[in-house]
Amino acid sequence: MLLGVLAQALLAVALVALGLWGRAAAGTLPARSLPPEERERRSRVLHRGGTGCVLLGALFAVTTVTALL
Repeated sequence: MLLGVLAQALLAVALVALGLWGRAAAGTLPARSLPPEERERRSRVLHRGGTGCVLLGALFAVTTVTALL
């Protein structure tokens, strides 16, 4: 059981870190060769994906803490 909880905690940390990085870098990741409208659309998609990763990581963190109780 402890190994599963540790794996879940590691996944939570990884998802939150990936989400925060994705949100911070969303404006610079789309290729500059794209038209401005497409770059903005892709930037919004990346930002939304980063937010989803942060939320999922937070959910994993909550369930990890719950499993330890």
